Amino acid sequence: MESRNVLIEIHNEMGKDDLKMVSYLTKDYISNRERKKIDSALDLFAALEKKSVITCVEGKEFRVGFLIECFTLMSRMNLVRKLRPQSILGQQSTMESVLNEKRQSAYFL
Repeated sequence: MESRNVLIEIHNEMGKDDLKMVSYLTKDYISNRERKKIDSALDLFAALEKKSVITCVEGKEFRVGFLIECFTLMSRMNLVRKLRPQSILGQQSTMESVLNEKRQSAYFL
């Protein structure tokens, strides 16, 4: 499946609460003003791509470690499974966490 189609499929499976949670976890990358304009997961993915937090170039590169971390933290393993086969092999094992530790901790409060 093409990487953009995977993001569209994930967008279709995310509810408003999921979007709020991922949006919260992007505070270190996307300003409050920009986040207020985001109405859908596709808008959020585009903003993350614009900031080079994720990369989605058809047939060349699909780096979504940030999304995998977010969905893992949210216990949305069904979304993680959709991303893993598409992402670059070994990306997670060599990549440091991109989520702010304080933000991760506050997520559970």
